[in-house]
Amino acid sequence: MTIAPVLVIGAGPVGLTLANELARRNAPVRIVDKADSIREVSKALILHVRTQEALLRLGVLPEVQREARPLREVSVFAYGAKIGSWDLDGVDFH
Repeated sequence: MTIAPVLVIGAGPVGLTLANELARRNAPVRIVDKADSIREVSKALILHVRTQEALLRLGVLPEVQREARPLREVSVFAYGAKIGSWDLDGVDFH
């Protein structure tokens, strides 16, 4: 069976997940994105339960959890100035 090349538009979480799953199935994949480089700061602060369920089905959740780091503080900025923060070290999330 011949697998047609696939073009994935967008290198966000959905596009990258799709590209990885296609590549795992030996499909030739090319990813294009409008951004000219990767972000220096991640927008991913937490792993939502639904995301963890999807990662579990993909078989990568244990590895992701090993690499995850706890969120220690939340800071809020407005118009370039820090207006508040919350220390999360003492919060029990379980």
